[in-house]
Amino acid sequence: AARVQKNVGRAFVGKPDVRPEIWSYGHRNVQAAALNPATGELWEVEHGTRGGDELNVIKAGVNYGWEPPRTDCAGAGEGRPVLKVTGTPSGVAIPKSKQAGSWRGDIFWGIFADSSLKRYNPKSRRTSTIAGAKGRTGWSLAVNDRYIYMSNGERISRLKLPGFRSGKIPPAIIEQRFGRALEQEVVDRVIGEAYRG
Repeated sequence: AARVQKNVGRAFVGKPDVRPEIWSYGHRNVQAAALNPATGELWEVEHGTRGGDELNVIKAGVNYGWEPPRTDCAGAGEGRPVLKVTGTPSGVAIPKSKQAGSWRGDIFWGIFADSSLKRYNPKSRRTSTIAGAKGRTGWSLAVNDRYIYMSNGERISRLKLPGFRSGKIPPAIIEQRFGRALEQEVVDRVIGEAYRG
């Protein structure tokens, strides 16, 4: 698991008139974040105004654009979004295991508007929609060594990572309906597994 060391990389430590615990600023409505353990990058999705939703890599000391009187939310320079997102993003997951195959290190997020699952490859800078996941996400995502777990608020579905082989079970989405309390317990357990491993 990645560990954050006290004050390492904090841009505002020792600067007058700035609170030292601030890492970055200019964020609107952050929906989810995930740490890529291979690169140490913190990725997040956030809602903006007037369709200004974004996928960002968060860096110390950077302004991501929410600074009155400007309300367009678009950061400049390093604060510019990696990707402008449409459809109100939610949940972020980054598969890290070898069993993730071609998805290893890619960024996944859900979309509230159509309950789809998106994938962003940082190397190719290409975005795609995962076929078969529509209607299954929109709330939260979690990933472990074998699956991406998705919630749409009514059920949890899991999607096999492309490199995971488990006997005769074909790579497909498996879903179950749960009550909200159990759903949160399952998501919490998967997140715990992901960050312990």
